[in-house]
Order: sequence, then structure tokens, then C-alpha cells
Amino acid sequence: MRKRNPSRKKIKIEVQQTGEGVRIKTIYPDEEKSWFHSSKHSSWSVSYDIGMPAEAPVTVRNSFGSVDVAGVHGAADIENGYGTLIVRDAGTGRWTNAFGSIELNGAAGNVFVSDNNGSVQVADVKGTLEVRNRFGSITARNIQGAATITGGNGTVTLLDAASANITTSFGSVDARNIRGDLSVRDNNGNVEISSIGGAVDVTSSFGNVTFSDVRGHVNCTTNNGRVKGSSVTGASVTIRDSFGNIELDTVSGALDAETSMEKFMYATRAGASR
Repeated sequence: MRKRNPSRKKIKIEVQQTGEGVRIKTIYPDEEKSWFHSSKHSSWSVSYDIGMPAEAPVTVRNSFGSVDVAGVHGAADIENGYGTLIVRDAGTGRWTNAFGSIELNGAAGNVFVSDNNGSVQVADVKGTLEVRNRFGSITARNIQGAATITGGNGTVTLLDAASANITTSFGSVDARNIRGDLSVRDNNGNVEISSIGGAVDVTSSFGNVTFSDVRGHVNCTTNNGRVKGSSVTGASVTIRDSFGNIELDTVSGALDAETSMEKFMYATRAGASR
């Protein structure tokens, strides 16, 4: 553990040994807890370097700084603010940040990630993944379990997952190589989908929808955007569109498509019925 502080005589580091483990707490002076304390030149900082058994659980609560966690395979519960949160080679975990990015690379169990004002990048998760982010992009790769992603104001990119449920507003969605079913809800962004092993269910407004290489049923409802699909080998395709073109090519199953105000173009080389 390393401690740096120009006013270190005022700050206390409390270490408690309990039956559950070790608890480390930073205790600030009373005057530092207020935004309007009397000292005009007060300054402080505390940094911790902590080594612990890899399988031990860890809980961290931090504000105004960055957190870097590596090689912790026990259950983790990390809350951070005003700084980056970086995780490498973890186990099951709950990772939360505000006003800073989250980068998670490698998790052996189920993962929950939440951020408010920063980008989220997640890769190589062996369990399920749940991500929530309000103001920032979300990128997830190589998720062996199901992925549930809720975005707000940023792009969502998902590459390789068992199945996926994506909800976002004011951002595009790019989902590829999903082995099972995919559900997408987007309000103001383009949706691009390819290489889906199961069914696809898309609802979109004010954005184009493009899908290809879908091996299950396709259900698409959109307003004010173009729908373009190809290489659909599932049992059926159902499309409801308003104020946009529909372009389809190579649809193997039954087709039920309807658009208003624009045009419908349909070609097939797979013997589809219309």
C-alpha cells in the first residue's frame, strides 16, 4: 500500500481485520468533506496498491480517481466515479462507474456493467453479460452467454454472443455473429444485423434497418427508414414499414411485407413465396 499526500497528517487510513476479511477505509478531515471549507490551499490525495489472493472476493467504493483491477477471480463489486475503471482477467463481477470509461477484458463468470457518462468496452466474457450506459458508446465482443445491453446516447456494437437483447435511443446498433436469437429496440439510429443463428425481432424509428444471413424468423417494424434484407433462410419474414423503401433478396420462407408512401422491391433466388 502506497500513500501520497501533501497534507497527510490530516488524513487517516483505517485498516480493520474482521472475520470476513480486511477492510481499508480513507478518513478525510472534516473540513475536506465540504466544498466550502476555510482553507484556500488545501490539497490531498491517496493511492492504494493492494495485493490479495486471486480467489478472494473484493469490494471497492471510490470517488475522484481511477481503479485498475487485474487477476481477481473471486466475486467483485466495484463502484467508481470521476475516473477510468479498468479490469483484466476477472471472475464474476459487478462493475459500476460514473463520469469515466469502463474497460473489461476477460471474465470467467457472469458480468454486470453500468456507466453513466463514459464509453464501455467489454471483451471475452465466459458467462452472461448485462450492460447499462446512458451517455456513451458500448462495444462488446466474444460473449459466450447471453448479452443484454441497454444504451442511451451512443452507438452499440456487439460481435459474437450466444443471444442478445439490445435497447437504445439516439445511437446506431451493429450486431454480428449472434448464435441464437436477437432482439433490437432503437429509436433514432441505423440498425445493421448480420450472421444471426436464430430469430430476429427489430423495432426502429428514424433509422434504416439492414439484415443479412439470418437463419431464423425475421420480424421488423420500423418508421421513417429503409429496410434492406438478404439471405434469410428462416421460416418467414414479416416487415411493417412506414415512409421508407423495402428491398429484399434471397428469402427462403414465407414473406409478409407492407410499406406506406414508398416502394417495395423484391427478388429471390431461393424459391421463396410472396
